[in-house]
Amino acid sequence: MRFSFDSNDPVRIADSLGLNLKFFGKSMYGGGGCSCIAQAAAAVQAGVANYVVVFRALSESQEVAFGHFAGKFAELGGIPGTMGWMLPFGLMSAAQGSAITASTHFHKYGTTSEHLGNIAVAERKHANRNPNAFFL
Repeated sequence: MRFSFDSNDPVRIADSLGLNLKFFGKSMYGGGGCSCIAQAAAAVQAGVANYVVVFRALSESQEVAFGHFAGKFAELGGIPGTMGWMLPFGLMSAAQGSAITASTHFHKYGTTSEHLGNIAVAERKHANRNPNAFFL
């Protein structure tokens, strides 16, 4: 399982680790590592894999160093998919996209940052009561 614009070849990584690659997945945007872990768990549950390696090994000096995305996308003939709508407006992370949604909610319903803070506190409170919960 790999995340984002990682340019490493999973077959070569598996070979270097002495692994027999039977399953490969990739998560592009939103959720990042969490979505890769969910895909990995689903692969094991479905019997597609017994073990899964999740990695992100982006060498920023090689592929898409911070601030140099435009050149990489120019090579590809433009910005692919949803990113074509998001990047021109500076939306490069889930947090930035969520900020727009939160701002809209604030304006439309009178929600405050304190309200959102109360949600986070309640979620942690309930998670602490669950012995099977864990913090990522």
